[in-house]
Amino acid sequence: MIIHKKENTTFLLDIHKQDDILATLYTDAMYSVRQIKGSIPLKTTSNQNLSLQCSKKHIYSVSYIPEYVQLTPSNSVDFRVRSFNSVKGYSVWLGECSTMKDFLPSLRRSQRKSLSRSLKRLDSCFDMKYEMYHGEISMENYSFLMDTLKSMILIRFEQRGETSESIALWDKIHSTSFDLINNRKASLFVGYNDTEPVSISLNYHYNKILFGYVTSYNIDYSKFSLGQIGIYKRLEWCLENGYELFEMGWGDLAYKKWWSNNIYNFRHEFIFPKGSPMANLQVMFYGYKTEIMAYLISKNVNIYYRRFKSLFSNKKSQDSESQYALVDVKFEHNEYKNKPPIPLSESEIPKSIIYDFLFLSQTKLSNISVYSMDDEKNYIITGNKMTKKIVYTPND
Repeated sequence: MIIHKKENTTFLLDIHKQDDILATLYTDAMYSVRQIKGSIPLKTTSNQNLSLQCSKKHIYSVSYIPEYVQLTPSNSVDFRVRSFNSVKGYSVWLGECSTMKDFLPSLRRSQRKSLSRSLKRLDSCFDMKYEMYHGEISMENYSFLMDTLKSMILIRFEQRGETSESIALWDKIHSTSFDLINNRKASLFVGYNDTEPVSISLNYHYNKILFGYVTSYNIDYSKFSLGQIGIYKRLEWCLENGYELFEMGWGDLAYKKWWSNNIYNFRHEFIFPKGSPMANLQVMFYGYKTEIMAYLISKNVNIYYRRFKSLFSNKKSQDSESQYALVDVKFEHNEYKNKPPIPLSESEIPKSIIYDFLFLSQTKLSNISVYSMDDEKNYIITGNKMTKKIVYTPND
């Protein structure tokens, strides 16, 4: 018997990047979310007859197909399709809304208050602006932003003690996204503090669907809910540009549950040649494995496994940022008033501690002053009628 080679593709990721494969397997992709219907283009002018290239020596695995997407196989005479349930997916259906003012009432009152508070706090501390690069970006700017995004992801996942799936695919992502952005099939959404990128999202565009694929932020700003604000700003862009769905993909994460009003199941399809018992057996094995893994994830087994694994991992010693803490100032610490403030560049205070103070005091960086105490390790920081002591604790 012939063992059939499995060809893997991921629907949500490869619609543009590997459209030859998907256009070979399917003639049409339609989506239907509540009363909204539309199509997702699979074909380009250069691949109109690719359905003839399906090989009977292969099994084609297409993962992460949202249940709201209906696919039409290109060759149902020679090939069969079997579908298996996969993990949950999360998205935000924008309905008939055209502005954030229309959309916000669909959120709970506590959510609206939280968003308003986060937006006001961020704007009170930093000069924020937002840019969507969709249709035009220079190679120089693209390389800078993608390198910054990669660095953010690595730092964030190191902080969490986890490994990022997107980093394993980074070479592929980086090599394909520049052309996709300039062809309006992808975008980079960037939040800037003045000229510094502090949050970046790589998105894919499928007709009236925006898929937020890779997102990260500068962890120095972790108090400021940049992840939530980034979603808010992209939803705002979607509404201004007539999009109907903001897709967040897979991953059972709290922020996705917080936003999602359209929770669904992904499915995993296998396309394989008819009349091949071995191909059928292989597909059954792959498919049931997919369903078992999805079931275990639904029971949080993956979370328990990561926690168990972390017990045996080698933990790095705390870095300099974790050696500092903000504490209340006692009355005896008034000697700083007789000293001149020091430039931040001359101190060892991490940015994260400074930005934590900005968050608490709701003031801008230009409005704070820092004073070195006599021990030259601890500091006093003041601004907007608030004073805190920055305490240094050396590692053991």
